[in-house]
Amino acid sequence: RLLTSWDGRECCQWNGIHCSNRSGHVISLHLPGTAYEDGVCVMRGRVSPFLVKLKHLRYLDLSNNGFDQTIPSFIGSLNLQYLNLSYNNFQGEIPPQLANFQA
Repeated sequence: RLLTSWDGRECCQWNGIHCSNRSGHVISLHLPGTAYEDGVCVMRGRVSPFLVKLKHLRYLDLSNNGFDQTIPSFIGSLNLQYLNLSYNNFQGEIPPQLANFQA
């Protein structure tokens, strides 16, 4: 349901995407999954490294999804003020790049 609005070129109108009123840059991705009766989540697999192209991103919520690899180290290079990766199936160690993350 969340991704059904993701059609067309104007991503600032898509559900879960928030852009700066001044610059139009994407500043927030609020994409938490929703558990349904059959256990289906919104997103599965890997977190896309495309996120590093969002230079103005400050808020990232990917909680309650089905991501199942290690937490990608590139997340530590994002200049985030808020990060929520809870309730996923991440495995392995937390990347050292996240050691300096402060919210």
